[in-house]
Order: sequence, then structure tokens, then C-alpha cells
Amino acid sequence: MDKALSAPLVDAAPETGREAQAPLRLVPDLHARPSAAAAWAAWVFPSAQRHRRLLRHYALGDWHRVRVLARALRGASARRPELDFELDLHLAGIYARDHALADALARLEPWRARLTTRPGAFDAAVSQVHLMAGDTGGHVAALARAHRQAPQEPVRRIELALAEARFGDLAHAEALLGDANVPAAALQGRVAWTRGLLQLRGGRPEAAAITLGGAVAPLAAEAAAHEAWIPLAACACDHAIALHQAGRSEAARARIAAAWPVLQHHATVPLLRMLEADGLLPTRTPPNT
Repeated sequence: MDKALSAPLVDAAPETGREAQAPLRLVPDLHARPSAAAAWAAWVFPSAQRHRRLLRHYALGDWHRVRVLARALRGASARRPELDFELDLHLAGIYARDHALADALARLEPWRARLTTRPGAFDAAVSQVHLMAGDTGGHVAALARAHRQAPQEPVRRIELALAEARFGDLAHAEALLGDANVPAAALQGRVAWTRGLLQLRGGRPEAAAITLGGAVAPLAAEAAAHEAWIPLAACACDHAIALHQAGRSEAARARIAAAWPVLQHHATVPLLRMLEADGLLPTRTPPNT
């Protein structure tokens, strides 16, 4: 099963008249050798490599292995509340996807009081559970609450701007992005992603294809360093939509196929149906709920 879930190296879809970008990995490789830093961390902290594998299996939709690894990590998480919360979030996301969002959120509610020293952290994290359940409105609302609790933090503003650009109010996204002070290089990929979405929603697919293509590389670097594969796949999907609308459907299909091992488990059902209708999915099988 691991072999089937391990994705090959892929590069950005080449565009006519443009040089192909350097190869990028859009999905995790379960068999990749860890970097020197990751190997050192795994030696010093034996749970580190297990944690990385959990994040990769979560991205690839292997819910059984996520549960197994979460149980194995509970010994370490008992001494690290932030890891304990993260494990509960992943398990709640799986439950919300397959069962009831309200029950999943209720299981997380005790964490709200434990995280009062980190304004906005609870709602920002819980926003991902809403997204796993396909509740895009709840996703935006949770990030709005997080931003209200910590309006001075650029990350909260950018997260909300991106959510509004993806699922909500484009004018609000534009205003948030215009007011944002983004000193951290780590946020530049999300800023470019948001700008590209605003261009795409504004009927400028050519510009969006360029902007979103530029967002993929920093998000790929973040994924490689921090196992952040789900945002990367979502951005790659938006890039594919822009390419398709700009008349480059072959490049769009290549981009979707590259991100598909993650995208098929984490894209919303309406989005999957739209991609299927546009002929962008790797197969013609209609998406399941």
C-alpha cells in the first residue's frame, strides 16, 4: 500500500513560451530518506519521525494508519500539550469527514479553555476540522473568530484573507490583504495564493495562472520542511483551474494528476465535481462523498 501512496517527482506544468520550473514534489513520499536535520531530530526525539509519518498518512487519506500512529504518539503527547491537541485535531477531522461535524467539535471543546494564553489558536486550528467536513462557511467563520482574537498577528489576517478568497467575500479578502504587513517569508506563498485567487475570481485567469504558479514553489518548500501537503495540493488545484480557464487544459490536467493523491481526500465534494465536469480529474469516475 505504501508503494501506491508514494508519489513520483513532478514538475510544474510547462506553459507555452515559458521555461519549465524546477521539479517539485506535490505530495509526500512515504519512502523518501529523511534529511540530515530530520534524521537527527528522529534520533534525539524518537517520536519525531513517527509524527512526520502521521502527517504524511493524514495527507494521503490513510485514516487507519493515522489512528495507529496517534495511539503510539500518546506517550509523547502526554508531556507535550501542543502535540496532544494536534493529535486530537487530526482524529476530529477524520471523524467530522465520515460522521458528524458537531460531535467532532464537541470533542475538541475542552481545549478552548486550555489554549486561552494563545489567542485565536483554538479557532484557527478548528477551522481545518470544518474544512474536512466540507463546511466551508464554518471554516471562514472560525478563521474570522481567530483574527478577531489576535488582529495584530499577520498570520491570522492572511489565513482569513485566503479563506475569504477561496470560499467567502472577495472584497473582504482584498481589504485584508491590502492591510496586511507580512514580514515573514513563510507567509509569502499564502499571500501569492490569495492574490492569485482574487485574480482568478475576478476573471483574469492568465494573470492568476502566473501568480498561482509562483505560489506553488514556496508552499512546496514549506511542505517539504513541515509536512504541509494539504495546502500545497489545494493551491496546485487552484493553479490547475487557472490554467484550464486560460486555455491550457493539458497542463491543468497534469497539475491535478500530480496533486491527486492528496487532493482526492481533502478537496470539497463540489470542487471535485467541478473538476470532473471540466475533465480535469485523472479518471472519469465521479467523486464520492
